[in-house]
Amino acid sequence: MPQDENPAEELIQRSEYDPWSAASVSSKYRPGGRLASSKDVPVFLVKNGSHCTDISVAAGNANAGLKKIQEEMTGLVKGWVDEFWALNGAPKARDTVAREFEA
Repeated sequence: MPQDENPAEELIQRSEYDPWSAASVSSKYRPGGRLASSKDVPVFLVKNGSHCTDISVAAGNANAGLKKIQEEMTGLVKGWVDEFWALNGAPKARDTVAREFEA
């Protein structure tokens, strides 16, 4: 992972029947075609989903496919955050930062 303020990692989730798909990176009309899923920019497709059906965690309880995507996306983000802290050191406790600021 890059050690800058603009990491390359990004998650893209789209729904199969979202009418806004034509205006997204998953559009067949996108210059260069649909964005392919990759390690740094995984693209997830919610089968039978429509616009905003994925907006809450609770929606995963009604759609097993969405639940699986939510869990996978959460795992990816956790991995990226863990990798960031491994490369950059763990954050200081809030009280330590406050004491340093006051000094």
